[in-house]
Amino acid sequence: MKVEGSYGPSILAQSDFGPRGYVLVAASYGPNSPYNVVGFREHELESYRGLRHIAGPGPYPITESFSTRGFGCAVRQRGGAAVIHVSVGDTYEPPSDSQIPI
Repeated sequence: MKVEGSYGPSILAQSDFGPRGYVLVAASYGPNSPYNVVGFREHELESYRGLRHIAGPGPYPITESFSTRGFGCAVRQRGGAAVIHVSVGDTYEPPSDSQIPI
């Protein structure tokens, strides 16, 4: 994502994945911190991390071979993010189905 600006330790990045007029505020404590909102996980064994090449059967290992990578992403801190609707009025209007990308 392209960073549009910042205010103190906060950064502002534009994304087309949310409806117009909404802002996501999320906390970040740096790379691999257990306090980050979303965590990235890989296998404990180093031999299973990264892009692995799996050889095919038979005397020609390149035939029917493939590459694989396994990882996971999960929410670590549910209270570490909030969505804010920014508008000029004082009444809340929920987004329509057409505003929410699927």
